[in-house]
Amino acid sequence: MKIRIVTLFCFLVTVVAGFAQDNDMLWAKIIDVKNSLAKDNYAHADSIMDEIELQCLDSDRDSIKVLFCESKAQSLVFNKKNYSSAIDYLKATISLYERLNIKSINYLEAFQATAFCYQMAGDNDNAERYYRKALIKSVIADNPKAFRSTAYQNLGSFTKRK
Repeated sequence: MKIRIVTLFCFLVTVVAGFAQDNDMLWAKIIDVKNSLAKDNYAHADSIMDEIELQCLDSDRDSIKVLFCESKAQSLVFNKKNYSSAIDYLKATISLYERLNIKSINYLEAFQATAFCYQMAGDNDNAERYYRKALIKSVIADNPKAFRSTAYQNLGSFTKRK
């Protein structure tokens, strides 16, 4: 009986340690992606994201998922100009920030980026909807004052062109 309990305990420790190590590896790779994107090294960021996409999206850690989705959307917008695909990642980013109850500038910028992608894809109704959401959400967000003027400007510029 004791042998079974000790064996089960060793198995559980091994599984938990492997799980923690996997999360540490994902964090390190996400940090590498963020650093690469900050340096406009999209090729390196994209190769890492291709390698870890399934692990990140299947992760039980919403914090890993949100950083991955945010990074993937950034690459799709600025590097590949693939606005339609970026919209899916941006919507996932918004949803994850809400689930994590994080109302930071990144949360607000995800609304702006979604609006921009809809605008570039020619969907003006959704573009306006997300520009307005960005403005409304800035009222409840952390540190929104600097963002709010930008949100007003973007909405105003958009409606003038419309």
